[in-house]
Amino acid sequence: MRPQEGVVGVASPPGALGGHCLAVRTCHGTGRVGGRRLDLLWGRFAMSSGKPQFGTLEVARMLGVSAMTVVRWIDKGLIPAFKTPGNHRRILREDLRHFVRRMGIPLPDELKQDRWRVLAVDDEPEVLDVMARAFEADGAQYEVYRALDGVTALIDVGRIKPDVLLLDIVLPGLDGVEVCRRIKANPHLTTVIVAVSGKATDEMRDAVLAAGANLFIEKPVSIHRLRREVSQLMEG
Repeated sequence: MRPQEGVVGVASPPGALGGHCLAVRTCHGTGRVGGRRLDLLWGRFAMSSGKPQFGTLEVARMLGVSAMTVVRWIDKGLIPAFKTPGNHRRILREDLRHFVRRMGIPLPDELKQDRWRVLAVDDEPEVLDVMARAFEADGAQYEVYRALDGVTALIDVGRIKPDVLLLDIVLPGLDGVEVCRRIKANPHLTTVIVAVSGKATDEMRDAVLAAGANLFIEKPVSIHRLRREVSQLMEG
């Protein structure tokens, strides 16, 4: 049985993304959702889904550390992992890549990807369409998703784990500053956030940067500049 979409995802600490652990996949040693039975269920699902994954020895070789160091990272909850029916720890490539970026470790060749995931968020459909199409035009490099409000954006961040979030600040319900704050409060997310607004004040800019945005751009912004800034952030 396929897990409900939006439930299997990041194991969030209390308070992050507005709630408790969202995932069946557990961070060992945290004492949150799970136990061996859920580990095995998730392990079977992950293996059947065909998602790239690694064992502790492979990860150790990749990062130049011992297998025991990798096990300790898992037990401390630094890297999400699951166990196979044979009791072997497995780590999804996506989770390992986020861990490596979060720790500032040079990205091994095995973890490099062909396309970056971009989530564009704006409550004006026309503006959202322009932002999204700017990156959809280069489908070989970007995989683009869209959201019209802050709550949907948070759900999609936990589900998709985008590499880049193009985030309008003035949003209905949950504004961009709060969205940014909740994302940055989750240690398992390394999403680069580019905040944009056409109604920006100095206070608003300072607030979103203090909340963790990597860059603030005032509207109107040229598509060429937006793509250039995103490219520089991802390559840097």
